[in-house]
Amino acid sequence: MSNHEDLVQAYKTVEAVTLEVARSVEMPRRDLLVVVGAFTVGESVFIEGIPGNGKTTLAKSMATAVNGSFGRVQGTSEVLPSDITGNDIFDQSTQRYVFQPGPVFSNVLLVDEMGRLSPKTQSALFEAQQEKQVTVNGRTHQLPRPSVAIATNNPHAYSQGVNIITEAGIDRYGVTVEMPEHDEDMMLQVHEKTKQGHYPQTAVELRDMLQAREAVSKMDISSEVLRLAARAVVATREHAALDPETTVLGGQRPFANLLKVASVVALMDDSGKMRQTVNANDVAVAAHYVLPHRMGLTYKAAEQTNKQEVIDEALRAVATTRS
Repeated sequence: MSNHEDLVQAYKTVEAVTLEVARSVEMPRRDLLVVVGAFTVGESVFIEGIPGNGKTTLAKSMATAVNGSFGRVQGTSEVLPSDITGNDIFDQSTQRYVFQPGPVFSNVLLVDEMGRLSPKTQSALFEAQQEKQVTVNGRTHQLPRPSVAIATNNPHAYSQGVNIITEAGIDRYGVTVEMPEHDEDMMLQVHEKTKQGHYPQTAVELRDMLQAREAVSKMDISSEVLRLAARAVVATREHAALDPETTVLGGQRPFANLLKVASVVALMDDSGKMRQTVNANDVAVAAHYVLPHRMGLTYKAAEQTNKQEVIDEALRAVATTRS
């Protein structure tokens, strides 16, 4: 197939998964597209929101829609690294040690309340995410393809037992999506979906997602848009409202993630028509999902603004520079 035909098929794949997950989860279409898009390009998702607003349903529906496996880790201080990665178990019948995979060996892994995991366990999870493999007793075991994590964090969980998620760890997540408290309309919509009793169905196969990933990686991005994306990251990083001690925008990963997500945004254009060329607006949309979890505001700035406003200001500054 030509690159255009590959992209048409990628569009159909992402759209099919998005529509299927939307039958079970109530959230803005663009947010859901970004979550599905992150899975498509192999990036993990960081979700902020209170318990009970559909994060588990989102992860399970995603796994079912792509005909993949689902794993879950409930964040508590008692969870050990081996509880996530797996361990060698002695098999009495064969008198040999056999590797028993942990939940990280899933196509979709839900890490619920990641901040409650110990720093050591968080580190093991981040390493597995980054390397796409786990080493136990000197033997390396590859994670399945594709495999992504959906980690949740309760922004109001400041109680005892909540650990700080390190900057290096949070940088492993490609995008962040907020799932706010449900208003009355959303409560009624969720109630209606629950009453209908819909069970997620398989919409595509895992190989379709891998083929879509390959197609999206070949989207057209001009040198001008590449420069714009780089400037957006730098302008955000240098904004006066950010605390350099808690901001992780100095490496290559935010820039690479920005290009990946912008490519998905272009592919799934709001007009309903597929595009194969990434433009400046795609970068601006993607920035609001790729950058926030990597940003730390100063105490003074946090009283006067928020991360999304800082990104808007940085993007305006970049646009002014272009013109």
